Amino acid sequence: MSDLAHTPLRLTALVIAAIAIVPTAFLILRHLVTLRDPALGRRAQFMDVVWTVAPLVAVVGLLVASGLA
Repeated sequence: MSDLAHTPLRLTALVIAAIAIVPTAFLILRHLVTLRDPALGRRAQFMDVVWTVAPLVAVVGLLVASGLA
């Protein structure tokens, strides 16, 4: 399994993830921020922001972790 971790396929997958997934996640984040309901309370708006940003942070974290593995 360690041989698989050092193949060109791994590098290709990381490049595809960096080029396709991360920019797409930022576009989705930008779109979701515009969909927030201004009638919600401050706590609900804060939770909307948290649950909008958390998946993006997770995707970037997984990409970094797989690049360092």
